Amino acid sequence: MKNLFIIHLLIILTYSSISQAKYTVKDFKKLDNQCSQKNGESCYHAGVVMFKEKKESLEKSFKYFKKGCDLNHENSCITVGNKYFKDNNKDQAFKHYNKFCLKKSGKSCFVVGSFFYGSSDKKEGLKYYKTSCDLNFPLACRNLGAIFQGEGDKTKALTFFKRACNLQETLSCKNIGLIYQKEGNTKKADEYFKLAKKK
Repeated sequence: MKNLFIIHLLIILTYSSISQAKYTVKDFKKLDNQCSQKNGESCYHAGVVMFKEKKESLEKSFKYFKKGCDLNHENSCITVGNKYFKDNNKDQAFKHYNKFCLKKSGKSCFVVGSFFYGSSDKKEGLKYYKTSCDLNFPLACRNLGAIFQGEGDKTKALTFFKRACNLQETLSCKNIGLIYQKEGNTKKADEYFKLAKKK
């Protein structure tokens, strides 16, 4: 279970696309201007450029992510939540992670699930993972499969791995193949191994 804790915790800290800079320093002035005109996505990308390209601290780029969140940009809210989580302000972290979960975003519900599961509130974490999976977010379905597999519940593990596989989550297809392979059901195993390669 310790490994699961690490996986879920890292998901919270790295899930936002802050690591995938779409713009460069030369775009910053334009993004900053668009942000001042209340474009939430531009605020987010301005923050990413400041953090990743200009190598400023998260504290200095935070104002852009905060403004992006205030302008209803989802990745901005997740990034703001990450900052509060890093600062051990769990209430504010949850508030920002949950903002878009309340709007039925599978991605944000997944992050809330990771927040609770990684903080040892397994029951609440499972609830949000299930909500996220029901909203067709594949990583939530995969995590549920992994959790139930770790608990020895093969039926539930297969159920959630299959849901993730149907949502193009290749690792889940492979996991299903491995389960069937372990059972000696080579026909079913090969079927899912092939699916994993196709997706």
